[in-house]
Amino acid sequence: MSAVTITMQTGYGSESNVYPSPSASYVDLADPSTPTINPVVQSATYIPIDATSEIRCGVRDESHFKLHYDFAGKFYTDKALKNGNELSHRIYIGGMLDQDTSRGFRYWSSRFVIERHEQDAYDRDTGDTQSAGADDITDRLNYTKLGPRIFYDRQVGQIGWGLKGSTYIRNSTTHSTTSISPKKSIKRASTSHIDHGEVRKSDSWGRNETDVCKPHDKECKRCAIQQQQRSRVRLRNGRHLS
Repeated sequence: MSAVTITMQTGYGSESNVYPSPSASYVDLADPSTPTINPVVQSATYIPIDATSEIRCGVRDESHFKLHYDFAGKFYTDKALKNGNELSHRIYIGGMLDQDTSRGFRYWSSRFVIERHEQDAYDRDTGDTQSAGADDITDRLNYTKLGPRIFYDRQVGQIGWGLKGSTYIRNSTTHSTTSISPKKSIKRASTSHIDHGEVRKSDSWGRNETDVCKPHDKECKRCAIQQQQRSRVRLRNGRHLS
């Protein structure tokens, strides 16, 4: 089974100090002539935009595969203050397995992520584009980031362990992190009761929750207890992928 989800949020806000500039004059000790700088504090209104789209397969199974896209932006209505605009794109493709066993559970998630962030480097005193001598460094805060990420979590009885790793290239520089750690397990309710129409949800950050049993006329207490215990295990194990 597959599902398509598209969401978008926007608003209207006010910023009292766009760049954010010092509120009083100061002496620039980095300049040999030690000039007195008079910052210009500028206020403006802006429009934030957050949008996501996702195509997911296997939404009613213990595993699913998805293609996900995020967009986040902040745009000032005054074009003269466009140096304060920010925008980010993120797209990833990957899969997830979340399975209960007779003695515990196993969780596995992997994805390949591509991110792009654009933000001008500006002079906080004036809001003008920034330079270092004769070099224009306005784009120094821009970056493209891509690479795989993986997370594995396993619990058998009172014994648990986890693996978390990522490798990514950011502006031609490679970074890698890998960690393997034991987990202090929390005793959970029996999983034998989950055998009828359970629905799992996963948000864009990899956090997962389990709904109560849908076929019941009223909330199933056993499933509600299991859901709470499951959330505690994930929080303690640090299962928050960004």
